[in-house]
Amino acid sequence: MSAPAQAPASPASRSDFPAPTTVPSAKLKASATWQDALWRRWPREDCWPAKMDVYEAAAYLRVSPDTIRRAVVIARDGRAKLAHQRLGSVYRFRKADLDAFGAVPGQNSETT
Repeated sequence: MSAPAQAPASPASRSDFPAPTTVPSAKLKASATWQDALWRRWPREDCWPAKMDVYEAAAYLRVSPDTIRRAVVIARDGRAKLAHQRLGSVYRFRKADLDAFGAVPGQNSETT
């Protein structure tokens, strides 16, 4: 009996080829470039979708995705700073909740 023939090494597994350099999607989505691209896609606040994920919510509020993640941590009183729905490991946010979270007190009030 002869030994099974081995397939030639693929170009990606050979040592003379460098490993492919890909940017993880989470890092790409956390970049300011990606957030600016979303604002070009949806230029007005009323154009944004009614439900958003962490990265879209961060772009909408113009904050870091880590800020959004910290806001959904349940505090000792059993409430999160930012209302959300969790579906498995994915968080979803309503645009109205994001507007309430990102509102600065007195921002829309008029001084007379």
